[in-house]
Amino acid sequence: RALNDLYSKMVEAGAEKRSESMQGVSVTALSLKSDNNETPSLERFCFLDAQVLIIANDANLIDSVLALRGGASQESLSNQAGFQATAKRVKEAMGDRTSDFSWYVTPIQYADMLVSAGVSEPNEEWQLLRPVGSAVFQAIGGGVCLTSAEQELESYTFVYAPGPLQKAAQWFSLKPLDKIELPDWVPAEAATISQWSWDHSAAFSAYG
Repeated sequence: RALNDLYSKMVEAGAEKRSESMQGVSVTALSLKSDNNETPSLERFCFLDAQVLIIANDANLIDSVLALRGGASQESLSNQAGFQATAKRVKEAMGDRTSDFSWYVTPIQYADMLVSAGVSEPNEEWQLLRPVGSAVFQAIGGGVCLTSAEQELESYTFVYAPGPLQKAAQWFSLKPLDKIELPDWVPAEAATISQWSWDHSAAFSAYG
């Protein structure tokens, strides 16, 4: 019902709704034309699979997803080391609870996508980080739990960097916190605080 309501609102906003057959599955396509001829139309392709709503702005991506539905293959995201590692850590952190929202991104591919889409320029600073060791950060994933009995919200984020850290990436040489203790000088009215367990020697060696 919620999906049908979304379709109705898009159509009311001027979108064109149509159905396309991909890999034997009916996929709903929504096209929202721009106000001028210079800006391309906004397109979204979506379908439901086992109560999971899949949305993409590229028909080829939806076609690839549908091609993998029949069973996992080497090209499936579920077989990628970064996804497996972050998903495992999220599951361990959640324990008996179920993640209400999970996410996953591969930083390098995401950066390339922004450049190809014209959102960012290839000479931006974060693009220049790749040759100085940032490629070790292969994946970032996490989960959010909204149904915890102890907290209103629990969020976990894990970075997959199989290492070894090279060049400037050694600035991110972190060590696990043995315990969380706040120093007395932190005022009671503090709204937020972050703690890092940093390997200073490795970081400054990288700088030198």
